[in-house]
Amino acid sequence: MIKLVQRRIASGLAFVRDNVVQPAVETAARWRYATIGLALAFFILCVSLLANGHVRFIFFPQIEGNNLSASLTMPEGTPFERTDAAIQRMTAAAQQVADEAREANGESLFVSVTATSGGRASNNGGPGALNSFSSSESAGQIRIELTPYGQRTTPAAEIERRWRDAVGRIEGAERVSFSSSFVRFGSDVEFELAHEDEDQLIAAADAMKAGLAGIDGVTQIEDSFDLGKRQLVFELTPAGRAAGLRPADVAVQVRQAFFGEEVQRIQRGREEVRVYVRYPESSRASLDALDSFRVQLPDGGRAPLFTMARVEESRAYSSIRRIDGRRVVTVSAEVDESRSTPNIANEAIVQTIMPELEQTYPGLRWVRAGATREQNEDLAAIGSAFIIVLLVIFAMLATQLRSYLQPLAILISIPLGVAGAILGHLVLGFSLSFISIFGIVALAGVAVNASVVLVDLYNKHRDAGLAPVEAAASAASRRFRPIVLTTLTTALGLAPLLLETSPQAQFLIPMAVSLGFGIVISGFMVLFVTPAVAVVIEDLRGLVRAKDPAVSSSLEATTGSEPAATT
Repeated sequence: MIKLVQRRIASGLAFVRDNVVQPAVETAARWRYATIGLALAFFILCVSLLANGHVRFIFFPQIEGNNLSASLTMPEGTPFERTDAAIQRMTAAAQQVADEAREANGESLFVSVTATSGGRASNNGGPGALNSFSSSESAGQIRIELTPYGQRTTPAAEIERRWRDAVGRIEGAERVSFSSSFVRFGSDVEFELAHEDEDQLIAAADAMKAGLAGIDGVTQIEDSFDLGKRQLVFELTPAGRAAGLRPADVAVQVRQAFFGEEVQRIQRGREEVRVYVRYPESSRASLDALDSFRVQLPDGGRAPLFTMARVEESRAYSSIRRIDGRRVVTVSAEVDESRSTPNIANEAIVQTIMPELEQTYPGLRWVRAGATREQNEDLAAIGSAFIIVLLVIFAMLATQLRSYLQPLAILISIPLGVAGAILGHLVLGFSLSFISIFGIVALAGVAVNASVVLVDLYNKHRDAGLAPVEAAASAASRRFRPIVLTTLTTALGLAPLLLETSPQAQFLIPMAVSLGFGIVISGFMVLFVTPAVAVVIEDLRGLVRAKDPAVSSSLEATTGSEPAATT
């Protein structure tokens, strides 16, 4: 039975090889310039899918997780009750989203909801890392465990969007952020602005946030201006300066009256009790007590506070960053990947918003920051490394084939594989990502290996006296079965990974898409395009030979070259 199946498969492949592939390759070799033109058009078309946004590029693929989180930051000094009320509102909004889903299709979204008021946990190492808890009355956090993805149809990103819309704007909140990503590397959009003038810097940051709000898909816009607690600023009046007061004198006396001055420490067992002297609680319960506060003057007299100093209420920044003496602020935002991508949003910012800010606020400097900057550096490093690898491959092929032209017939399989990888992402609905690039790099080696053997066999047929077109058709016919079997086995081997739905597999699927579709497309096109390029190289040799035989000899492959590695 097995032998019968083997014979039928072998006879079927032989029929296709002799009656379809060989005549088709011979036609492609005869119409070699049209064949190369079609291959080039195919490559340009696939690249244009990426350039025009039909296939989107994101640095890291959106991994479907089973958790949602939201964090809230209120201004410093906000009472716990107000923070807790905001957290309760966000919790109620989450429950509303779950109830609506249950009423619409009977789907259960949540396993558990955990709300924390008065602090939040910070995850410092990605999934599985230990959390550290920071206590603050002005902060809160909500964590939701979702029903496993196989038991629900609504993606986590969609649940996050509904939750964010249900919460709306929280009055007085400094920062409200939502997250549904399984892995996060920082904000999708992050820029650092620097200016010598603080007022200009604040205005530029506000203008940039307003511009970000106008870009489709950009959400959770915020800056790093973290306001601290409310404070009173005392500025001496002319009468105060004439009385010999200093600003520190006024500040110390007000602090002693309202906060107190430590006068003694009493030991009670193991505990140490501090004794403070200050106004009674009834006299310091509100800021109105300052109206009757009297300042001790250097000459021993006393005078009303408001005659000696002007009092203004303000809020200072809890942290200040400077680079090269310039005040720096970070403006960040997230991107809803169902509407746009971080790459598109960042390019829109650089092309439209930043030139306007530079013109409106002279002296403003800006750079990409955080994960955005690191991603650009990583992509540039991979691009440089890939070019070096191509040069090394070219050098090895030139040494093997003893020709500077024939390696081009082999290397053309790489851009064709890249085009196939892009097409695969379009067909399966994936975005091209950093992980996809690793698949393209792996694809380059596989595609080159198949082309090396084909070109080596072509050279042997030429040495045997066959004409270029006949040699190309015969070589492709001989290599048809190995290329088809290699292509099919690789693609079928990747199929289980492509069909896997677990979160752990989502990291590898983009790489499998690049490798699987790329090897299918490149394997098919190698059979037709590589022979066509090989024959074009013969045409070039003929032109060079006609003009300068000495130069042409350096471009020809040696007839007795060593055989290439077989597949």
